[in-house]
Amino acid sequence: MPRKGLEPPHLAAPDPKSGVSAISPPGHATIFSLECFFVKKYTIFMKQQDLLYPYTFDERRPLLEDQVFFIPKNYPNHSAWEGSLLPNNRAIHVEFCSGNGEWIIQKATEEPDVFWVAVERKFDRVRKIWVKAKQKGLTNILIVCGEAETFAEFYLKPQTVCHIFINFPDPWPKLRHAKNRLMQKTFAELVVRALKTGGLFTFVTDDTPYRHQTEKLIKEETDLISTQDVLEDYGSSYFHRLWLEKGKEIHFLRFRKQ
Repeated sequence: MPRKGLEPPHLAAPDPKSGVSAISPPGHATIFSLECFFVKKYTIFMKQQDLLYPYTFDERRPLLEDQVFFIPKNYPNHSAWEGSLLPNNRAIHVEFCSGNGEWIIQKATEEPDVFWVAVERKFDRVRKIWVKAKQKGLTNILIVCGEAETFAEFYLKPQTVCHIFINFPDPWPKLRHAKNRLMQKTFAELVVRALKTGGLFTFVTDDTPYRHQTEKLIKEETDLISTQDVLEDYGSSYFHRLWLEKGKEIHFLRFRKQ
């Protein structure tokens, strides 16, 4: 919800020749400039609380609203979705486990020709990503609030993604909890299905057992091949800096779909 005194004005498309807003009186191009100024000021002052969860449990349904796609839990009709989420004419990169969004916002800013998808199941983190995107005026990003497996299975069409990233997923370090890790056979198959031929899958973790499990899984259960790409200028995030400061080794794995 906009804060008092900062509600953005309604904007109509400007005339392509004069640059004057369609609601501006003839000869008053400054009105359009003022509208843009106030919209920019409104965007800068947006807060996490401005993004509200859009429905109650009984009203739950897949919903695309203001660059956020909400995927409800305990919903029985995911397969009935017929909407369109991703552009057909741009390279699509997807990050699962986006956290507070620092890494993907940096990438979306640096690579505006790529359409980025941030997938994060926790709503408080989704809010942080959304605010960062709004404050930077990014239009090349979709934020998915929902489970990674559900989005990959029901909402990612086959052979549409150029690059899939998983950055510092929860390692579930205790052996008895390893079954809860994101990287399991079913999810690996969904990654392969979503990638275009020649597409890339990058997996980053500080957890050595998780690194070995993922390497073994990809080798034995998919046709992805390991690459020797040098991951220069990969970008940074809170967990990347945290584990480096604690002296942990960061494992970068990259695979290509044949």
